[in-house]
Amino acid sequence: MFPIQDSVPSRSVPVVTRALIFINVIVFFFELMLPQQSIEQLFYLFGIVPAR
Repeated sequence: MFPIQDSVPSRSVPVVTRALIFINVIVFFFELMLPQQSIEQLFYLFGIVPAR
């Protein structure tokens, strides 16, 4: 099970976690605006295929 709440207060704001989430959201919406050919090129360049 995943913890939903904690009684120990955090000492700092999770800046890195929020930045990573923000970057992922920006990249997601950027990909939505790309034409099909550009998406295929993007996946071809940055996609990872497991070795056989």
